[in-house]
Amino acid sequence: MRAQAAPLELTVLDNGTLGSGWKDLGWAVHELVPGKPVRVDFSGSSGWILAHERLKPDFLGLLIRLRAPASYGDFLEVNLDSRSAVIFPRVRMSGAARAVEADGWFTLWLPMTALDPAKEPFDRVTLRATAAVGVERVEIARIALAVATPSNVQSERGGATPAVRQVQARIDCRQTHPISPLIYGVLSGEPAIAADTSATAYRWGGNTRTRYNFKLDAWNTGSDYYFRNVKADRPGLGWKAFVESARAEHRQIAFTLPIIGWVAKDAISCGFPASRHPQQHATDPYLPVCGDGLSPDGSIKLMPGPPGQTSIAIGPEWTQDWTRQLRAAAGPALSMYMLDNEPTLWNSTHRDLHPAQVTYEELLQLTLESSAAIRVADPGARIAGFTGWGYSSIFDTGDGRGAAPTERARQVDTALLPWWLAKLKEHDRKTGKRSVDYVDMHFYPQGANIGMGANGGTDTETAMRRIRSVRALWDPSYKDESWINDAQQLIPRLRRLIAQGYPGLGIVIGEYNFGGEKHISGALALAETLGRFGVLGVDGAFYFSWPEKGSLAAWAFKAFRNYDGKGAAFGNESIEVAADPDPLASVFASRAPDGKLVLIALNSDPERGLELKIDGKLCGSPSPGRNFTLSGADGLQPDPAVRDGGRYRLRPWSISVIELNPPAKK
Repeated sequence: MRAQAAPLELTVLDNGTLGSGWKDLGWAVHELVPGKPVRVDFSGSSGWILAHERLKPDFLGLLIRLRAPASYGDFLEVNLDSRSAVIFPRVRMSGAARAVEADGWFTLWLPMTALDPAKEPFDRVTLRATAAVGVERVEIARIALAVATPSNVQSERGGATPAVRQVQARIDCRQTHPISPLIYGVLSGEPAIAADTSATAYRWGGNTRTRYNFKLDAWNTGSDYYFRNVKADRPGLGWKAFVESARAEHRQIAFTLPIIGWVAKDAISCGFPASRHPQQHATDPYLPVCGDGLSPDGSIKLMPGPPGQTSIAIGPEWTQDWTRQLRAAAGPALSMYMLDNEPTLWNSTHRDLHPAQVTYEELLQLTLESSAAIRVADPGARIAGFTGWGYSSIFDTGDGRGAAPTERARQVDTALLPWWLAKLKEHDRKTGKRSVDYVDMHFYPQGANIGMGANGGTDTETAMRRIRSVRALWDPSYKDESWINDAQQLIPRLRRLIAQGYPGLGIVIGEYNFGGEKHISGALALAETLGRFGVLGVDGAFYFSWPEKGSLAAWAFKAFRNYDGKGAAFGNESIEVAADPDPLASVFASRAPDGKLVLIALNSDPERGLELKIDGKLCGSPSPGRNFTLSGADGLQPDPAVRDGGRYRLRPWSISVIELNPPAKK
């Protein structure tokens, strides 16, 4: 039996009659008479509240059909509300789309992307006047929550807004390649959180690992927190506990080793002590003897003391010792070693120790010395190097914004990464040993208000820019919408540079994050990225740090790793997809070991649904299986919306998991 289709509208009010379950909570003076429009007195900034039991955020928008005196202008403001602590936006009718009728009647269309951008459950609708109006009544004939855009409503840009787009996707099981399981990694986190995302790997990394002393379980926080030495004095923080936890949870490990040449000497020293710099911009509230290394007005970076103030020098023997201990403790779970964290930013993140920009030659020498030490202790090691902080690090040292004279401008008229690759290849040809196996690059969108983790804007403009920012990873036609102002095409660019400079190296995205974790835009950006990693053959990737449990970003991970809550996952073999061009739609296809095909389809349009037709002839015409949809805070839900002929109806701003069962064997 096929499930019944969802209703196109949920009636709130229809000519004086409230829809089922709705209650009139009053406020403004009004007349509620069956069969007639409600007449509301909005004078004195009055309003009207209509309440219902808790509603899921599954609607596309709110319709209001009304007639008001022309002198009132755009007087109305609308917002949703609930008995929770959530604050919903107030949306003015001036920004709404509308359909104008005869005799002064018109229909307002307010999209849920404006009314409920975080897709939180709600239980009431409030209408109020935000401009001074008279006592002449406003007539309201209809209010409804809709799941499709009305065809007669005009968009703000003019012209009717189509309710549903159509895309056809052809999957070709003749064109496949393996998907690395390491692309579903996260920074080390709480076991319950990692289990919630079903992450495959843990990364030991971040700024603090640049000066981590494994013998003391101590590190320096750098610019992240007052350049303090601290100790892993809580259970689970030290490297051994990290390894034990990863092994117990059957996760792979990527481990960052310092190459800067110094590690924390104790758990009490700091880079800018008050004894040396009594006047600083800010000091640690828990340890006031440690400052932020800035002048009192914050405008000048203070000169640091000698490295020995916080750190002790280390060399190859130290690296070999730790490598042996790591391999012994981690066993086969240790998948790769990573050479430090963002060296071209040391002059910022660790400026108390390394105030000058790292030079080309210095980065090369530290890479060669450290990788050689690792290979002595672990001949079968897989090593990731370079560890660029982002796109600009391909070209030069520093932060890419021209804040200081660059190494490239001073000495070498060659971009950094191509130079580094060529020098590595030259060295390795002489020694007969490969220094590194992967180029490690980090990726963080630089646009305004994108944010990190649960932070960042969730207004429609920022949300759409967050989603578009993922295209910087792969799309040559996308020009980055930040100060970068360039077509990054980061992963294909890295592939080309490796092919030209040192063929055979892989690619690792050691850190990435898009912000907006609790918003559907953060989930869509993450899902697009995970899908692209598989299509583009990335060897490993590690979300920084980990999606908050229950967040929409965590659900995006689960769409690939555990979409039914019972271990069903995106396959380990990527299948080629040829789809109609649509900048707001993506389809990723895979094959699982049991032959089942699993597709993930994204609709990044906040207003319009998508009808997706899947052509599976080149995969033996598989039959429909289960479907799951993520579009709101209730997570991935079974979705029976399968239509004839392999057509699937995707909701606006949604992630859909589509199973296709392999054809029966003849």
